[in-house]
Amino acid sequence: MKIQEQIEQYRPWNEQEERDKAVILAQFAQHVQQDLFVRENDIMHMSASAWIVNKSRDKVLMVYHNIYHSWSWTGGHADGERDLLAVALREAMEETGVTDIAPVKEDIFSLEILTVDGHEKHGSYVPSHLHLNVTYLLEADERETLRVKPDENSAVAWFAPEDALKACSEPWMAERIYRKLLEKSGMAAGLPALSPDKNERAAVAEPGGNGRAAVAEAGEPGGNGRAAVAETETAPEKARSVTEPVTATDAVAERVPGAKRQAETLTGQQKEEAGAAPESAGTKHRISDETIGYVGILAKLELNGAEKEQARHDMEAMLDYIDRLNELDTDGVEPMSHVFPVNNVFREDVVTNGDGSAETLANAPAKKDGGFLVPKTIG
Repeated sequence: MKIQEQIEQYRPWNEQEERDKAVILAQFAQHVQQDLFVRENDIMHMSASAWIVNKSRDKVLMVYHNIYHSWSWTGGHADGERDLLAVALREAMEETGVTDIAPVKEDIFSLEILTVDGHEKHGSYVPSHLHLNVTYLLEADERETLRVKPDENSAVAWFAPEDALKACSEPWMAERIYRKLLEKSGMAAGLPALSPDKNERAAVAEPGGNGRAAVAEAGEPGGNGRAAVAETETAPEKARSVTEPVTATDAVAERVPGAKRQAETLTGQQKEEAGAAPESAGTKHRISDETIGYVGILAKLELNGAEKEQARHDMEAMLDYIDRLNELDTDGVEPMSHVFPVNNVFREDVVTNGDGSAETLANAPAKKDGGFLVPKTIG
């Protein structure tokens, strides 16, 4: 069955899918179909995604996307291929390393139109455009070894449903798409209620702009329905404006998902009530549980509670010490390669003992033209 017919027969799950289905079918009617299946169509083109679950339906497999800087599903462009299920399977295997993977059903699992903000890829600028996306439900063996695809992602991991929503730093994708997929796959039990605030893009708009938020890490694109904003929480957390200076330690912390420092820090008593060790006196930086967990994933370490607290203490101490170093006044100080005034000791480049060839050849059974004479090994 052709993909257009599959979309026509697809029964939308909610209003988002109903409206998106109508728009996608309208594009099939208005365009030469081949144009919709190649990314050379700069305005919109077809893509396929995979929502990967384990056999017991209590975990989902996600990748940490290099462009979006967020945990996300797998997927990619059709690039002329009309079998979008094949595209979803290929991308899932390439991006995660799993091979024991198969569709739960070959039918379309979800439909969505996703916005992709302009970004740099392979040294070239890709203009903002739309993905007419078809999603398939795949099942994989969680015991299989995972592998990253360095040109696209930097980590691969299984998440419990609630943790998957928390790991995604893109509010629209987490609440509009991933929550929907969890509901459709029967994995939404116990999820917190949908927060109205998380249905919207960031509340701070660019002056005179198009309503996009101006609170992102500067220069980092969003994509696939992703507003170009940093992690936005409903808790009283202030997002940094792009015009505000970023310190070295802040930059290090914000490169890791969930590592943004909290605007309101817990007191030692609050942390003790929560079962965590109190902060060391004088510690300015706070490393979140999500950051500790993510570092463990990258290092392939399974840390217990005490080890996590020790790692948190060590990382906070390192960031604090960097702040102390940044306070030093280095104006007028010449950069050094060593902290002590030491110099290399060089001798004069003069030959004193000759090349020793005569003494060496004196031990040769046979010699010719200043070299050892040996039997031929090739006739």
